[in-house]
Amino acid sequence: MSRTHNQPSTKGIAEIGNARVRVAFDLASGTYDLHDPVAGRVVIRGAHAQVGPWTSCAPGYVRTARTEKISDELGSGTRLVVECVAEDRPSLLLEFRVYDGDDSAIALRAGLKNPSSGPLRLRRFFPMRGGRIAPGSALEDARTLSGNSACHQPEVMRSPHASSSNNLLLTFRENGGRRSVVLGALKTADFMKWAHVLPEDGFEGRARLPSRALPGARLAVHLDCRVRTESLFAEGPRLSVTQGFRNANGILSHPKEIHVALSGLDPEKHYALGFSWRDHGGSGRAGSVKISAANGAVRPLVEKRPLPGHGAGEEVAVLLPRDLCFSPRPWIQFINEFREGDIVVDEAWLWEVDPGAEIPPEWAGGRVVEDLPASASGAAFAALEAFDPAGRLVDAGAAYFPDDSFYVDFGTPHPFEALEKYGRQLRRATRANPNPYDFPTVCAWYAGVWHTKGAQDHPELSTYKINTSAGLVEEAAEIEKCGFLKYARAAGRLVPDTYAEQNPQGWWDDEHWRRDGYYTAPYETTAKFGAGMRGHGCLAFTYIQPICGWARQPVSRDFRERHPDWLCAGSMARSLDYTHPEVQRHLQEVFAAMRGHIHGLMIDYCDDHWDPEAVLGGFADPHATAAAFYRILFRLAKEGLGPESWLHERNLYFPDNDLTLGFADLQRTEADTDKISPYLVSRGGLRWYKNRVVIGYDMDSKDITGSWKIPGWNGSDEDGRRMTLTMSYVASSRLLLANSFRDLDPATLHDLTRTFPYPAEPRSARPIDAFSHTGFPRVYDFAVTPRWHQVVLYNNTIPTQTETFQVLMSGDVMDGALGLDAAREYYVFDFWNQRFAGRVKGSGRLEQTLRPGEARMLSVHEVENHPQFLSTDRHLMQGYLDFETHPAWDAESHELSGVSKVIGGEPYRVILACNGFRPLAASQDCEIGPADRDDLAVLTILKPQNETVRWVVPFASQLQSPSHRKP
Repeated sequence: MSRTHNQPSTKGIAEIGNARVRVAFDLASGTYDLHDPVAGRVVIRGAHAQVGPWTSCAPGYVRTARTEKISDELGSGTRLVVECVAEDRPSLLLEFRVYDGDDSAIALRAGLKNPSSGPLRLRRFFPMRGGRIAPGSALEDARTLSGNSACHQPEVMRSPHASSSNNLLLTFRENGGRRSVVLGALKTADFMKWAHVLPEDGFEGRARLPSRALPGARLAVHLDCRVRTESLFAEGPRLSVTQGFRNANGILSHPKEIHVALSGLDPEKHYALGFSWRDHGGSGRAGSVKISAANGAVRPLVEKRPLPGHGAGEEVAVLLPRDLCFSPRPWIQFINEFREGDIVVDEAWLWEVDPGAEIPPEWAGGRVVEDLPASASGAAFAALEAFDPAGRLVDAGAAYFPDDSFYVDFGTPHPFEALEKYGRQLRRATRANPNPYDFPTVCAWYAGVWHTKGAQDHPELSTYKINTSAGLVEEAAEIEKCGFLKYARAAGRLVPDTYAEQNPQGWWDDEHWRRDGYYTAPYETTAKFGAGMRGHGCLAFTYIQPICGWARQPVSRDFRERHPDWLCAGSMARSLDYTHPEVQRHLQEVFAAMRGHIHGLMIDYCDDHWDPEAVLGGFADPHATAAAFYRILFRLAKEGLGPESWLHERNLYFPDNDLTLGFADLQRTEADTDKISPYLVSRGGLRWYKNRVVIGYDMDSKDITGSWKIPGWNGSDEDGRRMTLTMSYVASSRLLLANSFRDLDPATLHDLTRTFPYPAEPRSARPIDAFSHTGFPRVYDFAVTPRWHQVVLYNNTIPTQTETFQVLMSGDVMDGALGLDAAREYYVFDFWNQRFAGRVKGSGRLEQTLRPGEARMLSVHEVENHPQFLSTDRHLMQGYLDFETHPAWDAESHELSGVSKVIGGEPYRVILACNGFRPLAASQDCEIGPADRDDLAVLTILKPQNETVRWVVPFASQLQSPSHRKP
């Protein structure tokens, strides 16, 4: 349904819609409702817009609306534009877009007109705020899933209330059915974005109680760690959990330290920190607190003390030292001083205090936390927030309607499908098309510098001299020599990251990479380095730093001295101003010189590129926001290197926003590591709907000779290696090797080849127990077809132990089921153990007992009434990637045929289920033989070189006739 008005309307209800969704804006009140016409109910009621401090529902506005047809990246449809005009304030602009057909998505934008005689700076706006979700419903069995970025931990919470950067899912039951609401970012140009589902009193209601006030102080920000990992709304002081795990019951803990980052502090003000902590379980824990900064400064705040093991714990207040508060990227460390268990923090907050203020003794010594109830109402209110710390300058008399847009969908009930739809729409809106890292990359820093004494800043001392151009080309020759390139291509990443005062950063040219020892003969130029890598069948990757905060180095000193006018605010303490036309021309030349020679680029220290650099503003373009400044570097890199290049963003904790979609191909999800852990796997696993769709996720390097050896591991090395390789394939998008191929034994090399190439399809496995299991996901499902699923069982219990998995074959995927046909039966074949794992009824359970730390890949096929394939031994996905044409049965000729990509010199095996038929001689160059079961057969193909082979296996007439439906 759509009503289109050519003339603006000033009265009544302005509305647009289709068969699935309707937007109704009340021009009298300045609020709007979002309707589900299918269910005949309002799903979001009474929302309003806010731009800066001005709200669409404020008195004094005259509101007009117009509608018009549109066509954009998401399709054709109708838009409703509302303008709110008053004489004494800016005019507000609000836009809704609804698309033709049965698309239930809504796109929203907001902006303003500045009628004043002077400019204004816009830092925050909400196209939606205060919208009651499902009014009249109890939101039963509610779950939320956050969609934050990089190293921030996405989480499923058993609550209707949550907040997240980028996007947020709320799913619940009402009237016997399930409803899912997705709120999120769509296009990005000038602002970061957040999605919130708030209780009626907000998340800060408890902190504002008079009984919790610090005398003489003003509350600046509060973070309830039991429901959020970031403080609400982005303007002003902000608290963000950057280390710690929160379980489904809302307990934030860590075995060593919980970290809470501070940002947005006002340098003109003084602050006190408050927090509540406890000895969860009463085990006799002790804790201490420090403040640290990225420049290495550390100051104790609370000395070691026992934690209360009763009630809700204690709350403590302490003054924050100003020098640490305003050092680069300060954070609070809550430290576990007990040899066992975890440190637990429930809340943290900041107060503004007067200079010379003192903390009252009852707060300094710790006071008992009142065991207060949460919000008295189960109501949930939706908000979509855009924020930028520098803000957008809007000139006098100008209109500003940013390209930044948001997404709302409440018409896709299934939570997995709702998020996957969002991922596809986000891909279209941002024109994201991340190039797949379908190959392993050897990192020269991890393989040759990290654990090599004296090699940092001295590439000639790196193991095998691998962090030099000549050494990395030699590594490429080793990769070629060992035969890996028969299976997939490979890449090597040079890492010129010297921290000397004079370094290559800023210059990014042959002369300075050569001067500092990274380019060595006979590969002393970018062109020669790229040609040398290509000559051995490998890709050449490299690395740059726009800034390094901990080393206090914006870019190389000699570069800054040469171009002081290219720096932000003209300050020698700051880095390049990417809004400056001369800087942009310089970068175009830098990346043009790499194009065709360098295939991939890592941009390091993007946290520092954001904070303290972007957030300070002071750009040559006075209109530019911090987000726009941040994005320019990635845009120029992608344009310069070309659309087929691979661009890697290492942003870790800041800006905690997907600002580079459409430019970056990869986003890092952990600080420097060569290990793997369940929480690290979950960071990509719980973002499956974005993984490979709009961005790839990188778990950082993996030492495939020992990355699984973390505290609590007691499984075998073979299981650890195969778990590492399996979960890297399933839950991330790239395998970065911390090893030289020279150091891989035959068993390790064999297992590595079983997982490559990585997929090019923009889709990843669902973590189907995400909403039903209380820990990190353990069951991942990739549906190749409705009748063929690749299922991973991940035994992620730490300390490792034998675990029995039981997965429902049919039923609701929300409940952790595979969602298969209950009336059918299914074959299961285990890849790594190369064994038939059973025939299971669709109405039953898939039951498997896994060894400690094991990850088991299972191919699940619906049983047919004729011969069929079950698995191959070439690749982890058991035929999905190594079949060029999937096997098909010809009922007339009684032949099973397929087309396979066979590796030269290696037997290629296809496991067949005969289903009552008897195999005859196979086609030329193929052998058919028995398996370890009478009802199975093995087709073997051996070729001297890589070859695509069409094979045919004829079968004798059916011996018995099982009662199966015909395919």
